[in-house]
Amino acid sequence: MSAATDRVFPAEWGPHAASWFSWPANPDTWTDALEATRKALAEGFLAIAAGEPVLVNVGSAEEAEQVHDLTGGHPQVRCLHLPSNDSWCRDHGPTFVFAGGRPRVVTWNYNAWGGKYPPYDLDNVIGSKMAARVGVPVDRSIQTLEGGGDQWTGYPAHDGLLHPESQPQPGTYPCGGGGRAAQAIGPRTHRLVRRRT
Repeated sequence: MSAATDRVFPAEWGPHAASWFSWPANPDTWTDALEATRKALAEGFLAIAAGEPVLVNVGSAEEAEQVHDLTGGHPQVRCLHLPSNDSWCRDHGPTFVFAGGRPRVVTWNYNAWGGKYPPYDLDNVIGSKMAARVGVPVDRSIQTLEGGGDQWTGYPAHDGLLHPESQPQPGTYPCGGGGRAAQAIGPRTHRLVRRRT
């Protein structure tokens, strides 16, 4: 892993090459809302595709056909055969950083919110596969982190970073600029905010 001082972790609203999603396919998650969710997401793809490419992880040719049909085969919407257990790409996807001006990816240990939603074996490895598809080097962190647990403004605000069930071993919690998450993504100030109960 390159030195953290060499890294730049851009905010999520900064310029980027594409938006990346995983196609909803898990009936346990979506039950009777699966078809409506797919239609709504496809509408989102079309809105985003007006300004940038959209990459969609799918687990089968049938899922790729669903995306194609619901987006009218839009040329800016591209399916990649990268199976996942669930559709939360913001959580199981990698974190892109710049090191020495070049893109790198940090992948995290993913355990579906402390093992609450098994299986998650595919989700735990998809980040590296996503990086390989776009030819970006990978740094693997032992830190457990779901991407949605950090607003990606440099200020995480999610109890999952602090909860013992979310971490693989004691002492892996990020804290201040010296925490493992901060080390992986760069020196930007990284403050943890506990939710009030």
